Amino acid sequence: MKQSRTILRILPLLLSIATCGFASAQETQWQPFGELSAGVTRFKGISMPTYGATIGLRHGDLTLGLRYRHSGSPLKEAEPIHDLSLLLQTGTQLAPRLELFGGVATGFAIQHSQLLYGNPLGKDNTMALNAEVNLGIRYYVSENVALTFNVGAGIRMTGDDWRKMASQLPYDPRTIPTYTTATGGVTIGIPPKVKKVNLPPQLIVDGKAPILTAYSGN
Repeated sequence: MKQSRTILRILPLLLSIATCGFASAQETQWQPFGELSAGVTRFKGISMPTYGATIGLRHGDLTLGLRYRHSGSPLKEAEPIHDLSLLLQTGTQLAPRLELFGGVATGFAIQHSQLLYGNPLGKDNTMALNAEVNLGIRYYVSENVALTFNVGAGIRMTGDDWRKMASQLPYDPRTIPTYTTATGGVTIGIPPKVKKVNLPPQLIVDGKAPILTAYSGN
């Protein structure tokens, strides 16, 4: 379980780096957010409940995030998968409270031997690379709180998978280890700080800039 311990050490460091970036992001109108999600992932013929947490920044239609997912089998026929990915998404508004978004995610995962090779539980695990495309909707219940639903499809390949691909060209794409996922969640954003200008209301344009006025004497 050495890789599992490594990923659990790396995750707090990445979270702290992202948190430090949130403070400066508020000054540039990037909106920090956090999301908790739950759903299901199907991989290697097994459907596994999946729980995730995402932190990131939004600016207009663009979203950048760091996502952690944990997928485990309820019947214990496979050990859990730990997945850490960088997320890039863009969205478009369909209605005043409804947004359609899509994007890509890439990162790495810890896959366990039971799911990969049928070995006994707890014997070994393997690092794999992830690549995923996703599509979803957000429904805003308030300005900074949204309910989300997201579906995705991706590939998850270990070093052995890459070696097989290189040695069996032309490679049959049907043998590539793919997965699908569907999750729902809640997103909470942190509004950017607004700089207050201590001037009379008559001298403010849209709350941002003072009006420079000149008077000529009689």
